[in-house]
Amino acid sequence: MDDFGDISAVPPERLAAAREDFAASGCVRLPGFLSPQAHQTIGGIDTRSGAWRRFADDHRDLDIRPLTEKALVAALTRALRPLGFAPAAPPVLMRHRAGQFGAPDAPAEDAAFLVDLNAGWRSEWGGLVLFVGEHGRAQGWRPEAGALTLYDALRPPLVTMVSSTAPEPRLAFFGRLKPTV
Repeated sequence: MDDFGDISAVPPERLAAAREDFAASGCVRLPGFLSPQAHQTIGGIDTRSGAWRRFADDHRDLDIRPLTEKALVAALTRALRPLGFAPAAPPVLMRHRAGQFGAPDAPAEDAAFLVDLNAGWRSEWGGLVLFVGEHGRAQGWRPEAGALTLYDALRPPLVTMVSSTAPEPRLAFFGRLKPTV
């Protein structure tokens, strides 16, 4: 796990279109952002141990831990650059166990991202990433292994509560971003 190489499976023209979509809407989803090889390598990361820290208040209840795998942080940084962003702070691993919900805050001047890590996640297990638009209408996605969700911090997502029927915790990378241009 020393070198993650090029972890993104998204062609440059699709990244350019995603950058334009983000500029127009403040939110974009890129299924298949992580290559299958990268996802398999990332699957080898120990998510059960480490310095997990719980965040709980009226707006969220989740666990996070720093990403200590330097090669992975470097690979994520390289993969996000074509979208016009670089990390504003080191990314973290985010975990939602049964009954947990929400996402970390990001300063209003930043953007943020989630990269889903669970394969075969079902909608009825919760952990959906929802955005509330005009007129209170919520739209979003269920976790999908390797999918990137990029969003404007002024429009943070709602991550719905994970059900007790989920066979494992919901896992994702989370990071704050700043524009590179």
